[in-house]
Amino acid sequence: MKKIFLSTILLCIAITAFPQKENFSISLHSGLFREDFDWSIAGNMEGKAPNVLSELKWRNLKGIQYNISSSYFLTPRISINGDFTYGKISSGEVNDSDYIEDNRAQSIYDESFLSNKGYFQNLNLNLVVKKDLGRKITLNALIGYDNLVQKLYLVEDPNQPTTENLNSYYKHYWNGLQMGFDLKYLIEKFSVSAKIRSGYYSYYANANWNLIPNFNKPVSFEHKGNAYKYGGSLHLSYLVNRHLEINSTFNITYGATLSGKDYAYFTDNSTATTKFNGGELKSKYAQLGINLTF
Repeated sequence: MKKIFLSTILLCIAITAFPQKENFSISLHSGLFREDFDWSIAGNMEGKAPNVLSELKWRNLKGIQYNISSSYFLTPRISINGDFTYGKISSGEVNDSDYIEDNRAQSIYDESFLSNKGYFQNLNLNLVVKKDLGRKITLNALIGYDNLVQKLYLVEDPNQPTTENLNSYYKHYWNGLQMGFDLKYLIEKFSVSAKIRSGYYSYYANANWNLIPNFNKPVSFEHKGNAYKYGGSLHLSYLVNRHLEINSTFNITYGATLSGKDYAYFTDNSTATTKFNGGELKSKYAQLGINLTF
């Protein structure tokens, strides 16, 4: 990934050395992210017996992310934008809890594990319409496709012998339509942008619980439902010249799944279905980068 970023930067710098019609831009960023994620299931499809049977909570997932974004201007006011982010998890922890009474009473299992590997990737494809609100203010409205994939692990801890050979994972997918607005204010060579995004998604997840002998592998259970996600970011930029801009971004995102279904698959070929109570995603990141226009 680092080699790809470096090669792209050198290529773009070479291209901008020649005068051209400016109808294409590319942005490269790198930064740090932090995230929490959790989900739970009930004991039956009615959401009872108990209302929270099992719950997983990932906390303080951290790592480095890389982002590449490009825009092609169909007209001075209409463009197509593509954005891809990849993040690699390097540290974090996860708690797994089971209960036999409603409202998380009478815990029968409560263990914490490492979650120091995994990844996420986020792809956006948008149609963007630009409108000038004044000499210094620009408003962009967008609509498009949003796809988020994340693989979260529970792994063995060398300091806990009971976790030996643990290498389970939960992989979830968000696919849907998003809308958003970008408001940009120019101050000579500086600019400040506020961005908001929201969307509605289909949610799917599968898991491999590698140390539970009666669960099937590689798919031990699945989650299906719908979800929503929204977020906001602050973007600061400095225009070096007409081709090159240096910028920074701080972003906060929240996502939640609505109730759905949990399908558990066992080695005797039986399937158990119960209520998926839903999940919750909280993430934030800060990154630095450049934007090249040519």
